[in-house]
Order: sequence, then structure tokens, then C-alpha cells
Amino acid sequence: MSSILILTISSKEILARKLIIDNSKIVEDNKTIKKFSPDNFLENSIYREDDITRTGSTIFVNDDLLTLIEDWYGTEIYNISDVNEPVLAKNYSAPDIDYESTMIVQDNYLYIYIWHSIFVFDYTNPLSIVQVGRYTGLGDLSNFAINGWYLYTLSEDNFTIYNFENFSTLELQDSYFNGTHDYYDFNIKGNYSYILTEYEGFVILDISNKTNIQYSGEILLHSGVYKSTIYIKNDNLFLFNFYPHYNLCLFNISDPLNITIMSTYLLQYRSIIDIIIRDNTLFLLDYNFLLILDISDFEQIQVIGNYSAPEFSTSFSSFMIQDNYAYIHNTYYGHFVSRKPLFIVNITDLNSPLHVFPHDEFDFWDWLDALTTLMLAGVILAFTLPILGVITFLIVFFVRKKKKSVNIGQIDNQ
Repeated sequence: MSSILILTISSKEILARKLIIDNSKIVEDNKTIKKFSPDNFLENSIYREDDITRTGSTIFVNDDLLTLIEDWYGTEIYNISDVNEPVLAKNYSAPDIDYESTMIVQDNYLYIYIWHSIFVFDYTNPLSIVQVGRYTGLGDLSNFAINGWYLYTLSEDNFTIYNFENFSTLELQDSYFNGTHDYYDFNIKGNYSYILTEYEGFVILDISNKTNIQYSGEILLHSGVYKSTIYIKNDNLFLFNFYPHYNLCLFNISDPLNITIMSTYLLQYRSIIDIIIRDNTLFLLDYNFLLILDISDFEQIQVIGNYSAPEFSTSFSSFMIQDNYAYIHNTYYGHFVSRKPLFIVNITDLNSPLHVFPHDEFDFWDWLDALTTLMLAGVILAFTLPILGVITFLIVFFVRKKKKSVNIGQIDNQ
């Protein structure tokens, strides 16, 4: 059930302002609606959605091809034309993907962030990508976004805008520094960037003039408590908060200078790491679980389905949805567990998602369990067979002895 959440009030008020905002620059947004319009675009975490720009992810799906980037394994292209048997069609070992890498696919170009650099590839044919550029010296980024010929980067304390028109040298437009927050991720809607901070809430920056970023305010929500996810849909901002009871918080951002909280939803200790909204359905991903909620009425958010993979060891990191399938990136692997980087779930029936791939295989731990069972059976047999042998011998011995005694008695009677 929804409940009203009390915002932590700072000395700057709930929505603090340092600078006077020119109202003529504010994007004209529709009032908040309780029903989302049908999607007419490819819904995923890294495509532009109307005037919403998202940051990078580790998975991308387009028709029959799926791209993954993962530490140690590089850039992988899978053919998913048969969801029951996806095939690794191509692997690119260079450049070396690291643990913090994310990617964006836009306008037939693939952008990958790797250790202070962004590599640019021609993605016209994903099975034959060609590097066309590289931008270095970007620092240790939390994430990045691209809209048109503008590159937006986020580090722990800095939000920066560059122009790279026609892949020219990066031209710094402006940068906003704030040493009091740990910036974690962001979404851009219209003329505003909403920056998630790990332990505060979110900061709002006016970027209508890209050469003069202005601070517009911030929402402080349970200061000092970890926050992991931010997602904007229409005039609504969703934020996952770990305190006090793992809440999904919903804000109305139709007026960026007068943001209000609409409702919260208790998630029962689910550590949400990624969000996708399609029509009026909210998909929430944690490390080993996919939760599906009906959000047609924000005051009556309801769980309608869920998916987990109990037969597998998982550490889900991100996901995408195309048609009636959810594609989930699994980063769990080890020396004794076979790598299963891609999970596919049929979500045609939102109430009962069906596991499609990977198929259950006999991996190391299964073999170990079978071997342990066999060894235990051997030990039991090693102890029981001698005992059974002794018991059998004694039974035969006493039966024969008794029979011999009876025969001797019969002879004596004669």
C-alpha cells in the first residue's frame, strides 16, 4: 500500500535554490497523469525516450542481436532470433572491458566507457564493429549519457557537458562541481538533469544553457542512507531508497522548481538495481529477482508477478525488454560454476513469467552433489555389508545347528 513519506528538511528547505531561475527556460510539461501513454519506441535503459535521456548500461537489444559488455569477457554479440537457443555470434576482446564499464548505442554508434576513456565504434553492422574514435582524460566516471552531439559525464562530484560535433575533439561546455555529494547516476528530462546521490537524494541542475549549468535545487531523502536507482517516465521520477524499509519513492517533477512526493511503496527488502517501465507496468530488478508491478494507479501500486532462478547462482546487473521478453545480464561466474551471462524470461503473462534460458545443466556443484551422494552411499554400504554378512552367517549357523540337533534327536529315538 502507498504511504506518505516525510522528506528530510535541510537548512536550504526541501527544494533549495542557490540561483534565480529564468522561468522562460523551463520546459513546458504536461501535468502528472496516472496512466502512461503507450510506448511507440524501443523501450530500454539507454535509448532516448522523447525528451528523456538515460545513461549507459551493460546490455543492449535490437531485433535479433543482443550486445553485452562484461569484465574479462569483452564485448559480446548474441543472436537471439531463437530465444530458446541464443548463440554467441561474435566476441570482441578489445578494448579491455573493466568492472565499471557501461555502454550506449545511439544512431548506429556504440559508445563504451572504459577507465577514463570513451571508445566510439561504428555499430552499423554489430558483427563487424570498427573503432572510429576515442576520448581520453575523462576521469573516473560514475556514468555518462549522449544526446545529439553532446556528451554528459558524471563523476562522484562533477557533472560535465562536452560538445563533440561530428566526432571532433571534445569541447568543454561547462561543469558543475559539488564536493558535498557522491553523485551516482542521472537522467535528463528536457532542460534539467536529475542527479542521484548515493546517500542524500537527488540534485536538480538547469542545463538549458549548456555553457552555464545552474543549480536549481535538491531533494534530501533520509540523508546518509544508500540509494541505487533513478528512473524518469513522463513527469514522474522513481527513486529506490534503502531506508527505512526498502522503499520505492515516486515524485512529481512536472514543475522542476516545485517537486512533490506522490507516494512510496514498500518492497520488502529487495535491493533494486535497475528499473524499466513499459506502459503501466513497472519492472524492478535486484541481484537475483525480477519484480513486476501494476502502476496504473500510483495510490494503489500492486505486485502482479515475479521471477527468480532458484536453480542457478545469479548476480543480475541490468536488463532490457523487447516485445514479450526480458533479457537479463548475469555477471555471476566462478572457477567451479559455468558462466551464464544471459537470462531470458517470457513475460507474455505478467502474472506468471516463464524462465526460457539458460537451460538447467549439470554443472560442477551438481556433479559434486552427485559424487558426495555416491561416496556417502559407499560409506554406508562399507559399514552395512559386513554387518549384514555377519548377521547372515549367524542366522545360517544357528539354523544349521538347530537342524543338526533335531536330526541327532531323531536318530537317538530310533
